[in-house]
Amino acid sequence: TQPFPDTADECQPSTAQPNWPTYHIVNNVTLHPHGHTTIEPLNDANAIFFYKGIWHVMNQAGGGNWTHAISSDLVHWFHIEDALSPNRSSSWDYSGPCDGTVSFPDLGVGKFHGSTPIIMYGPDCGQPISVN
Repeated sequence: TQPFPDTADECQPSTAQPNWPTYHIVNNVTLHPHGHTTIEPLNDANAIFFYKGIWHVMNQAGGGNWTHAISSDLVHWFHIEDALSPNRSSSWDYSGPCDGTVSFPDLGVGKFHGSTPIIMYGPDCGQPISVN
């Protein structure tokens, strides 16, 4: 039996549902002179959202960065400037951001009425924070 029977139809591989769309996004790919390619490390997708007519994906990458890619059709992706990167002058996120998300909270003040994205993230992937 399924541990969560109400999700039996939802928790299936994409091969079990061939009509479900599957999208892929990768980090920068480098083609070297002798035909060898390397792909920058790619980790958790931390933020996937639709904002002002454009899809955004932010995910952890090597070096403590959150890459940022945009698409209008979920098929063709364009990498733009990293959303977050290490802040070497801070004890909070010296090694860069780790897990997090993007939210659209309604705080009832100013521009924060549910239509402005706010990035929330944890520092240094669980490393102890030093207090000076």
